[in-house]
Amino acid sequence: MGATDKARRAAAGMAGVAVATAGLSNCDGTGAVDPPPPPLQCSDVSTGQNLFAQAARDDSTVLVTIQNFAQGGMTAASITDTTGPVQLLLVNGPTPDTNRGITLVFHVLDFQVPTATFTLNATFQISDGPECTITRTFTLDLSGGGVTVTSDRADPLPLGSRAPAVIALGERRGHRVELEATTSYAGRWQASWTVSAGTLDDPTARRVRWTLPDEPGVHQAELLVDYGPDGLAVDTIMFEVGAA
Repeated sequence: MGATDKARRAAAGMAGVAVATAGLSNCDGTGAVDPPPPPLQCSDVSTGQNLFAQAARDDSTVLVTIQNFAQGGMTAASITDTTGPVQLLLVNGPTPDTNRGITLVFHVLDFQVPTATFTLNATFQISDGPECTITRTFTLDLSGGGVTVTSDRADPLPLGSRAPAVIALGERRGHRVELEATTSYAGRWQASWTVSAGTLDDPTARRVRWTLPDEPGVHQAELLVDYGPDGLAVDTIMFEVGAA
């Protein structure tokens, strides 16, 4: 969990002001940033990562396609706990070339029973990060001569595609600097700032103005980005105010 440091220097009036950023380390390069909400990678919901299931029926045969629209590919899948009037005949996929989903073939044994269920147990590889496992139960509605498939959970897959928080350094005038919270996260998020010295114009804004104190020393600003159920991300930046 080492921190990466970048240094830049600028003159501010009569006092030398040096700035160094210390972005807290990303776990496995996927953006889950210290301090992580436990557990770290595979348990929290992540925006935009979904399983989509479609079903079609041809007489007594039901074809179900489950596609993966996640950051990582599906590396393994199995079907368990099949209930109701269906028999699983075939599981096709995933393969290295078709790791976005699987195809299932069921045989309908009894047309008088309107529903059936099955459970998908799948493993996903998140880029170069961890393997995550999920369990999802699907229901087949066979009434009316057709078929529809629904999942027991409408929320996205529990994969760790969090985005790191990054402080962007903006305009600097004297002892006043502009800082901006940036992230590639697609959902809603809230920024909050704290500083070791000086004042902030708005500690909950995404873009803030930090007025550094006149006294020489090293001062730090910390950005905390709250992704709600997706967890937290942190970045820091440090300024050294030199003697006049």
